[in-house]
Amino acid sequence: MERKKLKPQVKIVLIILGIILFFILLENGINALGEYAENRKYQKEYEQKQEAYEKTPEYHEEQYVAGCVEQTVDLINVYDYEELYNRLDPEYKAIFDIDSEEKFKEIAQEYFGEDIDKVSLTDHHIEENRFVCEVSVYKGDTMKKNEIIVTPIDEENYYVILDDVKSIEKMPLGYNIGNTSVGYSLTHKVHKNNEMIYVFEITNRTDKPITGSLVDSKLQRTNRLQYELLNKDELENITIPANGTTKVLMSYSDKSSVSYYDDNINLSLKMPDGSVKSNTLDLSFKYWE
Repeated sequence: MERKKLKPQVKIVLIILGIILFFILLENGINALGEYAENRKYQKEYEQKQEAYEKTPEYHEEQYVAGCVEQTVDLINVYDYEELYNRLDPEYKAIFDIDSEEKFKEIAQEYFGEDIDKVSLTDHHIEENRFVCEVSVYKGDTMKKNEIIVTPIDEENYYVILDDVKSIEKMPLGYNIGNTSVGYSLTHKVHKNNEMIYVFEITNRTDKPITGSLVDSKLQRTNRLQYELLNKDELENITIPANGTTKVLMSYSDKSSVSYYDDNINLSLKMPDGSVKSNTLDLSFKYWE
């Protein structure tokens, strides 16, 4: 059977369509090649930036913090409170008298809870030579934000705080005041969620025990407002041994004082006979140096 020949007009149309298709494919190929080359360029630039970043102190800090948090989370997940207690920040431990694994376990479980599915590091910054690590804590379908404080020791070791402590500031020498009977030395300032805690060592300068109350002691800030103690129950009945020293924690609200510096603390020690030994510790000079 003889094949039908295409009409010249049809041939021309097919040739034109073939040329158009060729150029479309060619353009697509060129575009794809251009996109590939552009992507390779960006990929190469990213790899170069990442390689350069990995040589910076910031990268090593990030890796160190992430490693510390990961190790801590692993210990939390297997309930190894003995090892966590051994890693507890000594300064934090001493300030809050955490002298047993059981006491620490109670604090950690109240802070993080139990049956944690996952904890991941989301951000970190340095506060008073410690890393404040923001973490996301996942339990089932819920997620909440917490913080883990990491105190670096060396490249492999660290201390940890599992509490709502934001910072611990060791106060410089010079924050001292007193009278012939008692002397006060401010050793630390601890910032927790909505409170500022002042850690005092009170020294009895006499050869007889002193018992008194500090509940009337007030903090004054530069907004000229006075703040009353939050932990009055703990300071109602304090005994300082003869020629000895007693540590006290004085807690004040820190909810609305972000823009105000501490000005002074009036330390009013009320004696059983009703007399008051009053001293005012100036806190302002540190901020205006």
